[in-house]
Amino acid sequence: AMAGLLVNFTLGYLIAAHLGHGRMRTWLERRGRSVPALARGEELRWIALVRVTPGVPLFVQNYVLGLAKVHFPSYLLVSLPIQSLYAALFVVLGTSLQGSRLWYGVLAGAGLVAAGLVISLLRSRLQRRGAGGDPTA
Repeated sequence: AMAGLLVNFTLGYLIAAHLGHGRMRTWLERRGRSVPALARGEELRWIALVRVTPGVPLFVQNYVLGLAKVHFPSYLLVSLPIQSLYAALFVVLGTSLQGSRLWYGVLAGAGLVAAGLVISLLRSRLQRRGAGGDPTA
């Protein structure tokens, strides 16, 4: 699963940052949007915010971060741990359902709920920090 995520992240980034950057930029500008420009010091926070935002498909996350041309090593450093946690929990959940191991399914489900709560708290904290709130909050 982690190898698949690594390939997915790399290809999505390459498409958005290099191969399709001009076309995507033009498409956005025709719709009154612009490509996000991030300061180097803000990249880690924005990468984390994009990755923990619920409901946004993975390929959209990859394209948004690639269009912003965030620093690739930072992109991987933040993206892999966050998405690997989700992947591991879903693999355990799927395995438990396949093998009729209810206990593993309950643990994986609880892990997904806990991960969701932690990510929600992290997202709130990162947003407060970006809105000029107390950085220690």
